[in-house]
Amino acid sequence: MFIGWVSTIRFYSKSSDYFLIFKTLSKSAPHIQHALFGVAPIYIGFALVGTVLFWRSERFRDTQESFASMLPMFWGSNFYDNFNQVIGCASVFGQLFILGFGIFFGFIVINLFIAAVINQYNEDIN
Repeated sequence: MFIGWVSTIRFYSKSSDYFLIFKTLSKSAPHIQHALFGVAPIYIGFALVGTVLFWRSERFRDTQESFASMLPMFWGSNFYDNFNQVIGCASVFGQLFILGFGIFFGFIVINLFIAAVINQYNEDIN
């Protein structure tokens, strides 16, 4: 698999357009990694709060399940299932919890990643 990636990168490095994409992504990777480590405590905090408050729910019954339920929501999926599970335990606060997580990670954190890539792209062009 690794050899496939290397050969793909070598193939596309012959074209300047594709090489710019790979160069931009490889140079922006440390910034994205830094942002991930920066928001990791907030993600852990949301998962632990979900475990403490919604332990009666199937998706938040223990810490491992809570982390596993929150990770797909970090990338923007699985909201409906978690939303219905949490509403059964605590209707208003459960709604605020899921919506707060979705707004924070769906809008703010993902846009941080996009901004890091765009910033590096602008530096590579100039």
